[in-house]
Amino acid sequence: GYVMHSLQVALHCWMHTNSYEECVIQAIRLGGDTDTNAAIAGGLAGTTYGYTSIPERWIKDLLLKDAIFDLAQRWMKTKPI
Repeated sequence: GYVMHSLQVALHCWMHTNSYEECVIQAIRLGGDTDTNAAIAGGLAGTTYGYTSIPERWIKDLLLKDAIFDLAQRWMKTKPI
């Protein structure tokens, strides 16, 4: 997809919703390049609402969850705050 369209959708959803879940679902519902829209919107929402706002039902069946969490932990240890 065209990156500017996805960025516009993500920013719109982030600015006009009140939770992580609502933001991501709205980005999907708007259509277009839904996986890219939702990924960008989820990233923005994550910075606002934090990791704990991601619905557990979305996390529990995530493929390679342990590898993803391990990578995230290692990345956080190497990044200055």
